Amino acid sequence: MPDTKNILVVNDEQAIRQILANMLKDRGYNIFMAEDGYKAIEKVKEISFAITFLDMRMPGIDGVQTLKEIKKISPQTKVIMMTGYPDKNLEKEAIKQGAYTVIYKPFDRKKVMAIVEKLDE
Repeated sequence: MPDTKNILVVNDEQAIRQILANMLKDRGYNIFMAEDGYKAIEKVKEISFAITFLDMRMPGIDGVQTLKEIKKISPQTKVIMMTGYPDKNLEKEAIKQGAYTVIYKPFDRKKVMAIVEKLDE
């Protein structure tokens, strides 16, 4: 069972990671960060996460491939995909591979918190 307070934020942009981390820390969550899919996969092997925020487009291994690997290691982790480049085909593939939902940058703080609170029930 994942620790409901552990959240992983995966994005190649440090500023995006920090924005999400600040939003979530204010609510008492333990935030872990990774700048790419490879580092995210390593963290998921070490730590149990209730929720992972995962960017769709990153250098190296992309978000959908990272999602597949995370789900193999930790099927119970809820993965929220993030993108600044809406692509319906990519979004459908992410949902098909087990993503909980897709959110768009720039983030709507209320929407992000509503999703997290729903998953934390």
